[in-house]
Amino acid sequence: MNDPYAGVEDFRKTYFGYFSRLLRLVRKVSFKGNQVNYLFYFVEHPQKCAYDIAPGRKGNESNYRRATLTLERLHNLGLIEAVGSRGYENDEKHGAINYSLTDEGILYLIKNTKLPYMMLLQELIKNYCNSNIFRYLLYPYIKLETLCSPKMKLNLIADIGNFLVSIIQKMDHTLELLEKEERSVRERYSWNYEKLEDYLRNKYHLDFLDLQYTDVDFDDDHEWIRYFDNEDNSRDLKIIFDKKSARGYVYIRNKRVEKHTIPLITDYLNKTKITQEEYMSAYFDAFCSPRAEEFILSIISEYPIDTTDDDIREILSNDKPFIETLKKFKDYFDTVYKRITSYPNFLF
Repeated sequence: MNDPYAGVEDFRKTYFGYFSRLLRLVRKVSFKGNQVNYLFYFVEHPQKCAYDIAPGRKGNESNYRRATLTLERLHNLGLIEAVGSRGYENDEKHGAINYSLTDEGILYLIKNTKLPYMMLLQELIKNYCNSNIFRYLLYPYIKLETLCSPKMKLNLIADIGNFLVSIIQKMDHTLELLEKEERSVRERYSWNYEKLEDYLRNKYHLDFLDLQYTDVDFDDDHEWIRYFDNEDNSRDLKIIFDKKSARGYVYIRNKRVEKHTIPLITDYLNKTKITQEEYMSAYFDAFCSPRAEEFILSIISEYPIDTTDDDIREILSNDKPFIETLKKFKDYFDTVYKRITSYPNFLF
């Protein structure tokens, strides 16, 4: 499977395009009867054909014909893909098309079935380890070898499944919101810090302006930046740019607050045009990119890792991405971190 991110600079746009394509297709899928069970079959049996599912002596037997028609439907829906063919000898030679799950099929199973809470999730990851769904959402935090280890416990697999479901549901909800928005070209502003600070120092003789002691934020109508005096918490300065009126104001607090107008405020701002696609991909990334804290909390908060289990301690202690992720939250999960990283020593 090709990596859609290889050599691409704008990862946000690529991730957005990749997951929005999958989610739009999956939303349209509806099944009749037991058709979804065929997807479950391919979880454990990639590169199989209708003959494997319903073998028969003749190609026109009803079970075999039903299996063939179902696989054709799944293929037309984009949930499975043809991966080659082979012949069978059984009274006569059958031309058989082998199929495996696509990323769309994998995402459907995670989003719409109970598979993430079963050991089948481990089989899915093992048999479709090159899926970019896992490369993007899991591998930054935990190794493939750990996920597929026979020493992994059912509750940990279920917690990881819960993490995947949570992220994908958030993506779907965010995408629906973005699709309802009116398409437009937006303006985005960023502060020209050096020019702004020169103006403020010369105009108001301020000596405490330092970028590391600032708070920057914005909404649809305003951009603002606040400077704090690191040595005197009674002093700060806030600059507000009103986008609608194109006016700027500075509020200087030193025991009391003074308000002043900044003429030609736009001279201290950089303006760029943001297309709808750029806006959507940035918004999607901000709300839907997986975060280390979400991953750790999903597998520790509700059902904590059993650090009395030497098998778990062994596989997790040898997993560098997992240890590095857990280390970021060492202050909150210090006991868990110490017990895992102390393996094989007994530390309780």
